[in-house]
Amino acid sequence: MLGIGIHVLVDHLWNGSSDTILTYLGLTLLIQRGLVWLRATAKFPEATQKTALYAQTRKAQRRAKS
Repeated sequence: MLGIGIHVLVDHLWNGSSDTILTYLGLTLLIQRGLVWLRATAKFPEATQKTALYAQTRKAQRRAKS
């Protein structure tokens, strides 16, 4: 809720380019995603290792098909 409130506040205060606000939102969501991954890695190290390995395997499979 706090994050949404901050986004709404910035949106109401911002009078500039829509590209700038889009960049702001993209960066904040990227940071949030990274923080969630770090917390998940600390709490569930085995599961996140399996997920990362699975993602690498899928990526290699897609490259092999191309």
